[in-house]
Amino acid sequence: MMSITRMSRTLRTVFEKDAVELARQAGLRQGTMSFTQLAYLPVLGWWKQPQAGPSALARFAGSLDVTLEKQTVACHLTERSASWLLALLQRVVAQMVEQRHERIERSAQTHGKPINPLVWELAHWTLVVTNVPPPMLSFE
Repeated sequence: MMSITRMSRTLRTVFEKDAVELARQAGLRQGTMSFTQLAYLPVLGWWKQPQAGPSALARFAGSLDVTLEKQTVACHLTERSASWLLALLQRVVAQMVEQRHERIERSAQTHGKPINPLVWELAHWTLVVTNVPPPMLSFE
């Protein structure tokens, strides 16, 4: 199991360091929003409100003390930035799986046992257990 602290550290590293490298590879240019803002805004904004458009995302940014106009957000929501965001999130997943594999290897070495192939494959899965009431969850 990955702790919230470790997961947030991984997200922060990817969103604040790898975002710039991946953006340049995708051919994005930094405008009025930094690549870090462009990474956090849709991920956190859509997490809170999956159907949010540019206006709702700009309001969400305001709740984080980041002033963005609806038009600024809208001009950054392009197919190219969507591809970049997907690559960014895939990097987060890859790093999480890599960290899990390292932990599985250490545990196998510590206990002098071979790595269970099923455990190795299950490291690619993330299960979320919550006590949030069903009406507050969105599965769309």
